[in-house]
Amino acid sequence: MSLTTKHVLLIMILINFSVGMKGLFAAGIRVPLESVASLGEARSGGAAAADDASTNFYNPAGLVRIHNRQLMIGAIPSNNHQRFSGTMTNPGNTNIFPAGSPIQEGATTSNNARGIVTNAHFVYPLPPKLALGVSLLIPSGLGTNYASTSLVRYNIDYASIVTVELSPSIAYEIVPGFSVGVGLDELYMGTKNKTAVRTQPLTPDDSIIYVAASNYATGWHAGLLYEFSPATRVGLSYRSQIITHLNGTSKFYPSTGGLFPAGRIASYNFKTTIPIASLTTLSAYHEINSFWTIMGSIEREGWGIWQYDHAYNNALGGDVSQERKLRDTWYFALGSRYKINESWLIRGGIDYSMSSTTTAHRDILITDPSIIGFGIGLRYQVSPPFILDVAYSHGFAKTVRINNTATSSGTTLTGNSYSSGNSLGAELTWNMV
Repeated sequence: MSLTTKHVLLIMILINFSVGMKGLFAAGIRVPLESVASLGEARSGGAAAADDASTNFYNPAGLVRIHNRQLMIGAIPSNNHQRFSGTMTNPGNTNIFPAGSPIQEGATTSNNARGIVTNAHFVYPLPPKLALGVSLLIPSGLGTNYASTSLVRYNIDYASIVTVELSPSIAYEIVPGFSVGVGLDELYMGTKNKTAVRTQPLTPDDSIIYVAASNYATGWHAGLLYEFSPATRVGLSYRSQIITHLNGTSKFYPSTGGLFPAGRIASYNFKTTIPIASLTTLSAYHEINSFWTIMGSIEREGWGIWQYDHAYNNALGGDVSQERKLRDTWYFALGSRYKINESWLIRGGIDYSMSSTTTAHRDILITDPSIIGFGIGLRYQVSPPFILDVAYSHGFAKTVRINNTATSSGTTLTGNSYSSGNSLGAELTWNMV
């Protein structure tokens, strides 16, 4: 490995761990921000475009189409808003604490989750038929950050799930125009959450339970790419599900001035499991002429594997199980490019993503509504080795109904949840000699 390549990999690692770990994302857990160029096309090129290093994520078989070493580095600030209007009913007792007076509150509360999603992709061709690639990115994430006095405080006050994934791949051209690619996905996941616990009349105010857990897990990915002609190709890719078994700490902080002694109660053997869905993508790419290109994708996400939430050894000495009952989902995208001249290119796309949740089991943490969205982007050739991409996307989310009772507290939330998201990113591509 050359000195330059070593430096490239170091840059990829530093960028993702210094910036990307700060991100929070509301409503759903998938973070479809793997590339700024793809963002501007609503991911419509997906597994078939295969014209830059991000194909390592979307379809590793496309790596053989990149004929020089290439590094892509992108940053996408994201702002996600979630609003809940409805009522909260708390019965005033749990399995642990004695009965207090039931309460009911009605209000509108909102949550703004902001973060910067970073990504880096690198390809290293090995002519005539092999290519290596690696991606470092944030494939999944979730976050809520409500006020500590909001009516959702007994269900969730603050929560985050953050992932960082390293994905090396190898691609091989079997015959001209037909290639395959395979690779591994090494995933780090960390989660934190804080929830209010109603301990009155033992305490004058709510107490708090806090959880932090993390771990590593491994998955795999593979893809096929077939070119009918230099202007037309189709691709099929698959990323496996990843089941992450998290270990960490659960801490209970009682409200001061009550019957509890000062300090905290802690369990250092807290355990929970969070799955990441499989992803299957079928895409088509066609250049109509030297100016216009059209693309389309269909994706299937296997969220049906997430049926229950289980938490073991929490600070209050018990285990908690809650039905989640997610379902597999579909995603559809259609996009286009227009090449103005050798320096400028315009991108655009529209998409539709199906909700993974149902009213019977939807909670305030993962509302994941159906979304219709669009993306627009612009590419500029700065100089022969450098290309700059900028892109913007917005999602119009369907308002969804919540009627959920938390197993741990018996608290029921009934009302409507609305969410929206905006992302604006920039990406630099370096074609090395």
